[in-house]
This record gives sequence, structure tokens and C-alpha cells, in this order.
Amino acid sequence: MALIMSPMFAVVLTDVDHKHAGSASGVLNAVQQLGGAIGTALIGVFFFGALTTNAPASFDSVEPQIRSSLASTGLPATAVDSIVSGAKTCYVDTSTQKDSSETPASCKKLTEASTLPKASQAQLSPAQQKAYDDVQAKVATTIKNSLTDGVKQANAKNFISAFGVALLFELVILAIVFLLSFLLPRHINPEAMQEGH
Repeated sequence: MALIMSPMFAVVLTDVDHKHAGSASGVLNAVQQLGGAIGTALIGVFFFGALTTNAPASFDSVEPQIRSSLASTGLPATAVDSIVSGAKTCYVDTSTQKDSSETPASCKKLTEASTLPKASQAQLSPAQQKAYDDVQAKVATTIKNSLTDGVKQANAKNFISAFGVALLFELVILAIVFLLSFLLPRHINPEAMQEGH
């Protein structure tokens, strides 16, 4: 902004008559503020739109890693498929949700589904119950860590992708404004030309 706005103001105000310099400066400042507000809003629309649009692809890019980590716990393939499918739905729903303070229903459902069933006290001895509980805690921790790590990586990829889209939009707008600046009418001030000689 410093490299562009300061010279742009100087170039635009150079050819303004002295008696109109104050109003020209005010109009230029107002247009700059309006353009900044509209530009920021448009970049935000592109950025958050890209976050929503790219969420499924971002999760798909980390899905093999999540599957591998879940399979290492010894979970059956159907359970791994169910957990990964639920995690993807939760991730996409979270990305598209308007209010980030609310938990989507798919995420609540995933949390409930990822809890392993408790063994009946009558079926197991105390030692077996303790061993079962230890295995259950270990599997639950592995599932949680696998999903957390995968979602962090998916978020990073999603953010980088959305930031690239917003940056590209900003560069296109900047190029258009730069090209349109050459269409501005030029009014050469005769007094300024005489002072230069």
C-alpha cells in the first residue's frame, strides 16, 4: 500500500489547480476510503467462499493419513470408513456454518459414534475389565489424535488455498485499477510548466 498509494496520490493531485486542491484531496481521500471498504469486503467474500468451497478437497487430501492411523489401532475397515465419513461431514459442516460458536449436529453425532461400547461388568473379571478399559482409552485417544491432526492439516491446506484465491483476486483488481489510471484525464497546469523551465 505504501508503494502504491503515496505515489498515486501525488500523481493524481499534481495536475489539480491550486484553488481546487482542497476539494480534490477530499474527494480522493473519500474515494480511497470507499474503495478500501468495498475492496476489503469483496476480498472477504472471495476468501470465505473459497474456504467453504475447498473444504471437501482439503479433507480428502489428508484422508489417507487419517485412515492409516485409524487402521493401526486394529479397528475394522467398516468402523474406519464410518469414522472418516463422519469426520469429513463434520469438517465440511463446520466450514459452512454461519455461527462458529455452535457445534453442527454431524459433529455431535460423530462424538457419540466414536465412543466404544462398555463391556458388561458381569461378563468380565476385574482384571479383564481393567484391560478392556485400558484398550478402550488407548483406541479412543488414537482416534481423537488422528482426527485432530488430520483436521489441523486440512485447515492449513484450506486456508492456504483460500488465501491464494483472495490474493489472486486482489492482484487482478490492482492490475485493473493500474490500467484504468492511464485513462484518467490529464490537465496540465500552465503555471507548473513555467516554474519548471
